[in-house]
Amino acid sequence: NAGCCEHLNGYNIYGECYSDGTSPNGINENVRRRLDENNELYHWDKYLRHIEYQYGSESDKFKSLQGVPPCLDAKGATTYLNQLDVKKAIHVETSIEWSICSNHLNYNRQYFDLTSTYKQIFAMDSSIYATVYNGDTDTACNFLGDQWFVDDLKLTEKKTWREWYIKDSNGQQVGGWTKDFDRIHFVTVRGSGHMVPQYRPEAALVMFNAFIGNA
Repeated sequence: NAGCCEHLNGYNIYGECYSDGTSPNGINENVRRRLDENNELYHWDKYLRHIEYQYGSESDKFKSLQGVPPCLDAKGATTYLNQLDVKKAIHVETSIEWSICSNHLNYNRQYFDLTSTYKQIFAMDSSIYATVYNGDTDTACNFLGDQWFVDDLKLTEKKTWREWYIKDSNGQQVGGWTKDFDRIHFVTVRGSGHMVPQYRPEAALVMFNAFIGNA
C-alpha cells in the first residue's frame, strides 16, 4: 500500500519528515515552521530556497541540487564538501558542485544479489574482512535485510549477538548490537537513521575504529 507510509521519514523512522502528502505543495508547513523556529533541523528545502534566491531557478547550481530525497538534511555535507579547501584536499575540480544525489546520472541495475561479489572479494585475499552496518531506525536500508544477507553467506559464526558500547557524558551507553563471522562483522547502530555518522557520530567513530582494528 503506497499510501501507508507517506507521513514517515524512511531514513529515520523516529525523525521528522516535512513532506506529508496532503498539503497542496506536498510540504507540512507547520512541521517545517516549528523546526525552523526551534533551529532543530536545517531542512534541505530551506537550503534549496536559499540557493534559488541567490542564483536563480535556472542556474546550474540550483539544477544540480534537485535530486535530493525527501526528509533528508544534507546542508552540512553540502556546505563542507563544496568548500574550496576541501575540494583541493580531496583532489576534486573546483568547478564541480557536490550534492547528495544527482539527476544527471542514469544507473542500470546489474546485480540483484551481491553474494557472488562478496565471495569474489574474499577469494582475492584471505586477510580481507568487512563490516556490514545499519542504523536501526533506517527503513530505507533496514538492518533485517542486511542481517539476512550476511546470514545467507553461510560464513562461520565466531561470536553471537551481543551489545557494544560507547561512552558519553552520561557514562557507558549501548551503541548497538553486533555479531561476528569469519570474514564479516555485522553491526547495528542504536537510534541511528540512514546516515550513521550524521545521526550518531560518536558511535560511528567507535565502530570505524573497531573496523580498522578488525575487532
